Amino acid sequence: MGYGLSAATKLAFPAAGSSLGAIGLVIGADRAGKGIRTAPRDAMITLATPADGLGRAFGVHRAMDTAGALLGPIAAFGLLTVLVGDYPAVFGVSFCLAVIAVIVLAVFVRAPAGTVERSRVRLRAGFALLRGAGLRRTCLAAALLGVCTVGDMFLFVGVQRSAGLPPGALPLLPLATALTFMVLASPIGRLADRLGRWKVFLAGHVVLLAAYVVLAASATGWLVAVVVLAAHGVFYACTDGVLMAHAAPHVPESLRATGLAFVQTGQALARAAGAVLFGALAAGMALAPAFAVFAVALLVSVLAGSRMA
Repeated sequence: MGYGLSAATKLAFPAAGSSLGAIGLVIGADRAGKGIRTAPRDAMITLATPADGLGRAFGVHRAMDTAGALLGPIAAFGLLTVLVGDYPAVFGVSFCLAVIAVIVLAVFVRAPAGTVERSRVRLRAGFALLRGAGLRRTCLAAALLGVCTVGDMFLFVGVQRSAGLPPGALPLLPLATALTFMVLASPIGRLADRLGRWKVFLAGHVVLLAAYVVLAASATGWLVAVVVLAAHGVFYACTDGVLMAHAAPHVPESLRATGLAFVQTGQALARAAGAVLFGALAAGMALAPAFAVFAVALLVSVLAGSRMA
């Protein structure tokens, strides 16, 4: 359902035209599809993987997912070049590819043998999961760290300004982060299985903290862009799938998707709040001082997180 909803939005984008409200609704529907699919998909990964290999499994998934996210825009630009700006055709091709993916998922993917495929879960039972110390501490720590992270586009704007890059280079900066994430997700996932997933998760935030310090210092030049974007990619490689690998063992199989959804929702809400807070700080005191404030807050959160989970 989640992937299907996102696939359907590909046809809705051309119909939205230039209406800001319609575009917002379509984007909201696409993101709702992501929200629907993420926890069940991650739960399926945990149920199909031995407990000692969860970090590796999530690393492989995140690497493949990021590879697709990189190939998509490249293919879109190629089509736009060949079709001379025919955006409806690009969205049509995207829809067809998405439908093929949904068909493959529906026809060929099955729950691993021996796992609970369906269970009647009441909302009260879901919240009861938070009584478990492991999941509750993971949710709280992930939310605390999340509220101290800057929205991605703020970081890219900071890199563009500090490095003195032209504004036209701004859309290309996320590609550097994604490439680093794609290359490192699998090896860092394996490392998390050996060293401890929570340790690696916290280490990722320490790397992000270093990126904030560089931007707060208002350093200039291309080296700043390389260091900060590489650190940003390492941060995602250390945190995105690793957090799910850490949380999964704290949730029974029959409630696995519910438990992971609690962690993901808490983290997403916290990051949204952090982005709004950073935006307000940057508007009032400029980017560099705002990064300095968030660097201090993130340091405190990492120290607190080391004791919480």
